Amino acid sequence: MFVKGSSILKSSLARTIMLLAFFALPLLNLFRIDLLNFHFFVLGNKFNFSKGYILLVTVLLLVFMFVTIAKWFGRQFCGWVCPHHKFVMFLNSIQNSKLLKDNKVLRFIVEYGIILLASPIISYGFIAYFYDPIKLFNEIITFDYKNYSMLAMAIYTVFFFVMLHRKIRYNYCRNNCPYGILQMAIRDKDSVGNITGFKNAIRGTGTILTFIMLLLVGVLSYGLITNKGYTPSILKMEQGRVVGDYVSYSYEISIENLENKPVTYKINYKNVPSTWVTDLPTELTVNNNEKVSRDIFFKADESTLNQNYIIVVEFVNERGKVVERTIPIYPFKRI
Repeated sequence: MFVKGSSILKSSLARTIMLLAFFALPLLNLFRIDLLNFHFFVLGNKFNFSKGYILLVTVLLLVFMFVTIAKWFGRQFCGWVCPHHKFVMFLNSIQNSKLLKDNKVLRFIVEYGIILLASPIISYGFIAYFYDPIKLFNEIITFDYKNYSMLAMAIYTVFFFVMLHRKIRYNYCRNNCPYGILQMAIRDKDSVGNITGFKNAIRGTGTILTFIMLLLVGVLSYGLITNKGYTPSILKMEQGRVVGDYVSYSYEISIENLENKPVTYKINYKNVPSTWVTDLPTELTVNNNEKVSRDIFFKADESTLNQNYIIVVEFVNERGKVVERTIPIYPFKRI
């Protein structure tokens, strides 16, 4: 009896932690995708979509994590982890309480009052994975209905309200949950029915899943460790304009600061012929989470025409993290 009670307490605690984690992940920038500004966050690190491979690896890691749980432990996710199951059990305990069990009207008011309150909260938690959660919260409390985020909030609030209806919430778990169907599909005789299934990590197909998980963790760790905290770019502007005895080339350099503090970047230029006339900034200060652009100019003299040059632009942040970009220039005069 004590063992059974201890197991119920542990599973309830695990589901509560996962329910809190559902809201905490985007709020703490542990994982979310900012579709509006084309950024994503992994374990507090901010990335531009140019680092899309890190996002791909993170999503694959999450997918294989859930597949691995089903393979190692069988159908334990629903009982130990699923936040939806936790909330459904909470609603069940409310409607079956002594106070409400024999009072249908009061039970209906309390049950659907909780659902009405919970639906926008769940909707907020879901949308926060794809939209700045702080900005979304400010738009909600000021009722800024002109933004599409409020329309999304309304749609998903209705959706989750319907999903939590007494009849639908049970049928969803039994017949429609994609992960529940996946658990049934990949479960075999080695997928044990308790939390001791870690031994499946080193036998059968579980070994392959373990290897894939370790590989993805390694790739993601490398991406996070080598994260520079900023993204420089160079945009080609005016090319080959003849100015007296020179041929002029202009570019726009940009630095996006992905850190939460202002940073001053040093900019070095390599392989620039000494006879060229240039206008090249050597330092750029960018506020936190902002992007700053500057124009640069190269004017090639006649003695260097019809030759290929690869200009290396080196960006260095205050921590000594270096990112290089190249500019190929082949100066010539059009006839």
